[in-house]
Amino acid sequence: MREVSEKTNSRVAWFSILSLGVCVVVSALQLWHLQGFFQKKKLI
Repeated sequence: MREVSEKTNSRVAWFSILSLGVCVVVSALQLWHLQGFFQKKKLI
């Protein structure tokens, strides 16, 4: 039972790290896209 709990804990930890990485990448892409949008509109 302990082995199953440790495997589950490890999977949850890796999933949370992966989720954080995806959030950072999406945020960076949104900033890049918005910057281009505002430069085209000549607001920056």
